[in-house]
Amino acid sequence: MPELCFVVQLVSTVELNQEGKFMKLINQALITGIVLTTVGLAGTAQAATFTFMAGREDGFSTADGSELANPSNLLRQLPGYVQGRALMNFDEPGINTVLAHTFTGLPTGIIAGELKFRAQVTNNGSCNDRIRLGFADDSNPVGFFNFLGASNGDCDRSGIGPGQELLPNNSWGEGLNAISDYTFTIPFQAALIARMNQKGYIDVWGEDDTKFDYFKLSVTTTEQNVPEPLTMFGAAAALGYGAILKRKYSKNIES
Repeated sequence: MPELCFVVQLVSTVELNQEGKFMKLINQALITGIVLTTVGLAGTAQAATFTFMAGREDGFSTADGSELANPSNLLRQLPGYVQGRALMNFDEPGINTVLAHTFTGLPTGIIAGELKFRAQVTNNGSCNDRIRLGFADDSNPVGFFNFLGASNGDCDRSGIGPGQELLPNNSWGEGLNAISDYTFTIPFQAALIARMNQKGYIDVWGEDDTKFDYFKLSVTTTEQNVPEPLTMFGAAAALGYGAILKRKYSKNIES
């Protein structure tokens, strides 16, 4: 259990009038050790989790109004990925389109994170439909790249580049052994988290014969010490006792 210590300091104040002449001497005994002792008090380590939402978890409903994606200008103009492509919003079906969104205002000290989203096949889907996470202002803008489904040997992905499969045992589309509606959760690797801490934002974009219900970004920051109830009670008691000591010492000095 932490100990509370008090440092008593005698402070003398000289009051002068408007002409600068001496009026009176005020002696005060001040408790100056409270802040010093409370800084070192033990607490309970807790981590904070922040959630950023784009779109609404409404099952692709359009009855509750438009759900606009908000890509940064840099993401809109990202050559080879987004630039020149038709952009769509949440819940909107598309063919050879992109849904792009930029999450900004991220906290510092991120130690863990994940992206959760729900996707649904449109136009029978395609085996090259994918999700990307990255940073449009970087020379290497793609930090994460995954296909939604497996190729199952019947899909030509040449020229697309490497990428893992979020559903390695199922194709993304309609038909036998295919999945057409799924909620994905992608945990972030350390390299991506490091870049998020450096940049303060992250871009997410999905394509191309798929519609998206929402993007939900969750990040956890470094642990911080939160005072325990006993600690806060002790600090309050110390302040009260300090006020008593202050009055006592002031009376003794004045007398």
